[in-house]
Amino acid sequence: MSVLLSPVAEGVNQTGHHSLSAAASNGNRFFVLADPSSVTPHKALAIKAVCGTLIHMKDVNPHLLNYDPLPEHPEKLVSSDGNGSYLVQIGAGVDWQTYVSAYKMAADMLVERTHEGRQINWLIFPIWYLDRHHLELNLKSLIWDSDALAGVPKRRLRGHELMPLWGHCLKEIDKWQKPFPKEQLDAVAATLQQFDKIDPNSEAARYATSTKDAPSGLLGKEINVKSFVETTKKTLTFLSAVSEGFSQLQCSSLDDASV
Repeated sequence: MSVLLSPVAEGVNQTGHHSLSAAASNGNRFFVLADPSSVTPHKALAIKAVCGTLIHMKDVNPHLLNYDPLPEHPEKLVSSDGNGSYLVQIGAGVDWQTYVSAYKMAADMLVERTHEGRQINWLIFPIWYLDRHHLELNLKSLIWDSDALAGVPKRRLRGHELMPLWGHCLKEIDKWQKPFPKEQLDAVAATLQQFDKIDPNSEAARYATSTKDAPSGLLGKEINVKSFVETTKKTLTFLSAVSEGFSQLQCSSLDDASV
């Protein structure tokens, strides 16, 4: 907590130690004294004892009074200190699938919040981004699963467009797995095409304009979040089935190698 000595507040120039203690106990970050000249050396010591810092308004931006909390000293960004219920433990061996699942989990949690009112207009941006990114990671993961089966290094996949990734996936599916119904393949392609049409480079939900200064493809859209999530989920469920197929093939390959 800091004390700003300001001539703008009236009626508090007689502030003493007890008032400062009350302010501190109420969680007030800034306590304003009306008249800097009223701060005697004794009162300054009392202020510093309670708040730790004494700042003259002439030395700081007055807008600081409107914001709380503010940084006072360097702090650790990554630390295990504090409330244990907020402690996140990330394993040293986290695999690619953990990243894939994490984005979908976050999107689903945000969707639940959209039932709470007009927050839906704000939350569509992270929901869109998280679901789209989850799709992208899934597609790349399937391609790399095929590379692993073939015993070749992971290919380098550039860009964020979904349809080119889907094209690679189709080739790998045809190579390794039994055929899937054409209707399902067409439905997946239709979903990915719509994502690419609105958000080809995974920027629409992150920026109001693209790197080429074009407006975000999401702006001006009306989106039923429930329908959006259900449609996306069907594609993700299909990709999960493909992933299971690759996993079984990998297990069979390991079993054959051990014989």
